[in-house]
Amino acid sequence: MKKSRLGTALAVLGFTVAIYATVVGSAVAASSPVGVASATAAASTGDASIAAPPAPQGAFINRPTIAMDQYTALKSASPALPARNVAKTPAGPNTVTLRAGFNGITQASTGWFPSDSNGVTGGPYLASVTNDHLTTYNQSGGQLTDRTLNSVAGYAGASLFYPRILYDANWRRFVVTADAFQESATVQYQVIMISRTANPGGAYITYLVNSRQFCGGTSPFWDYPQVGQTQDAIVFTGNCFNSAGEQPLAFGIAKSVLYNGQGFSVPVFGFPGNGTVTPANVYDNRPTNVLISTAQHMIRFQDPQAGFYAGITSNDVITGFQAFALPRNAGQLGCAAASCTLDSGDGRFVNDSSQFGDQLWNVAVYGFNGSAGSFATPYWGQFSIAGHNTVQKGAAVTSSCSDDFNASLVTSTAGKMWLNYNSTNPNGSSCGGTFVKQMEAGRTAATAAGALDNITNVFTSPAELTGDFDANFGTQRWGDTSSVSLQNANAAWTFNQSVASSSNWGTRWERLTQ
Repeated sequence: MKKSRLGTALAVLGFTVAIYATVVGSAVAASSPVGVASATAAASTGDASIAAPPAPQGAFINRPTIAMDQYTALKSASPALPARNVAKTPAGPNTVTLRAGFNGITQASTGWFPSDSNGVTGGPYLASVTNDHLTTYNQSGGQLTDRTLNSVAGYAGASLFYPRILYDANWRRFVVTADAFQESATVQYQVIMISRTANPGGAYITYLVNSRQFCGGTSPFWDYPQVGQTQDAIVFTGNCFNSAGEQPLAFGIAKSVLYNGQGFSVPVFGFPGNGTVTPANVYDNRPTNVLISTAQHMIRFQDPQAGFYAGITSNDVITGFQAFALPRNAGQLGCAAASCTLDSGDGRFVNDSSQFGDQLWNVAVYGFNGSAGSFATPYWGQFSIAGHNTVQKGAAVTSSCSDDFNASLVTSTAGKMWLNYNSTNPNGSSCGGTFVKQMEAGRTAATAAGALDNITNVFTSPAELTGDFDANFGTQRWGDTSSVSLQNANAAWTFNQSVASSSNWGTRWERLTQ
């Protein structure tokens, strides 16, 4: 795609910031259903050898939630920034300790990019999903199974992309969801897979939900699904793109329905102007799953415990959080052109929030200090659900030159937080260029408000990524998500993308304790 000139880009920048200022500046009325999601269950042994059908020519997935020409203009307007006038995040008490780490699946095994890496721990297992695989490991890093998502689902109609996975510790089930490419003008499935046992390498219950039931209009495309849970239900969100633009949607299904292979028909809700809505992983018995949006809204999605989510009880602006600003793309060692920078995303919350009591925790990557086109920087926050305000917030800065991106976090009910992200120093920076690093940070309830106890480089990739150029974005595609999963009250596993070789993304697991 031809890049816009600087003047056009700056005009677009002002237009986009104005849109978000309007959205963030006032609350949006509670939503009404925009459609229905329905499906019946099918059994899958999970061991059929179904290869992922090839992606359509020129497939365009994981779209930004602003228009693509605006997005590329904003990114191309990023100034040359050799350094920023700030030190790295100060190191505090060394509370985060690396206990184990190992490399996971690579692009050579799947043939896809971006990786869209997402992983969880549950019982004795680790399970990761990427485009287009579900791979399981033991806690020592030994690979147990590796199957295409199509095999797990028993579905051969179209290739599956952008997968997500969560673990239900109460019922010891793994929940996997992924989009399928369109089968026709009237069929594009979101596939939901429920493990039949506590083993993610076994058989699954499969649902094929036709997104055309709720994502319609001209040239519709269902993208970027996410998944969260309460004690009673599984919550799904995604982005509906069509000729009218983009709208985030959400629906919920009772666990008693999904886990027992029953059919369902549930309302789907839309939230115009919010960008992307991200569900929470709710640790207690509260029936509300609080969604958080790119536009910094807190949306209470209420479960009446009658089979599905059927009410939006509030849609409130979050006050006091870091100002939204689109980050620049990340540089890397050896990279002297825009085509080899790494896409750093559009400021959405990329993984499920931690929710318990009145607390909601999550992290988003913005331009540094509210400056659009500036260094990619993770900003994390603890939010009050009752007051829909920011209790505390902070940033993770690896160095004065670093781009820090693809961030996720998890928080325990004891107040321990683990933060996981990628980092690079751009080629030619005063800090010295670096290949992509995996960084970990943490804090406890005793840590000063807004602070992190320490930031640790646990793994550094051995090469520059040059083989995953996407003409839609004009950059190297990165993983679009990362994840952190609690093993217990004192330990967590992080999962993120790395670079295995110049034309081969990798993945990396790390076990951390506090």
